[in-house]
Amino acid sequence: MRATMCGLVAIALVSLVGCTRTENPSPPTTITTTVTASTVQGTTRTAPSQGTAVDPADYQGPGGHFFASPSAKWHCGIVAASRQAGCHGPMPADAPAVPGSGAPDTMVRPNSIVVAWGNQMARFTSIGDPQFMPDGPNSRPLPYGRSLTVGNFTCTVAQTTGVTCTNTLSHHGFTVSDHAYELR
Repeated sequence: MRATMCGLVAIALVSLVGCTRTENPSPPTTITTTVTASTVQGTTRTAPSQGTAVDPADYQGPGGHFFASPSAKWHCGIVAASRQAGCHGPMPADAPAVPGSGAPDTMVRPNSIVVAWGNQMARFTSIGDPQFMPDGPNSRPLPYGRSLTVGNFTCTVAQTTGVTCTNTLSHHGFTVSDHAYELR
């Protein structure tokens, strides 16, 4: 009985295989989807291109490379010691509250925006001492449409969108102006 059952199963399988068509087999289809997490608030704008590069030596100061926006609203830096890029300036009104510097149980308006070396999204912060300004009173302006690249960070300034800083390895970064922001 068992031999008969195995024989019937074998005949059924051969019949099924014999009924399939192989004249025009379709090649397998591969679909690739890339999803990028992003937080956008305020007016959505197209991020500026990287622009024409400046000489990093022109922006080097103690502990990093520093610049101001041409409007002087933003003071920014790429700081080697802390392996991050960031800016101080007039944060948008809808920027989320963050733990206070020195008082982490108190939520306050942020006074800086930062993108780190690792694979972390950019974030707003409250920093007690300015980290993204040179020791002297003035930061050299980074002209609109120009870019400053140091290590894996590139920062640009655009008149319509504000300051953009990106970690070129992780593609995390931010674009910020006094009325809008994007965290990547």
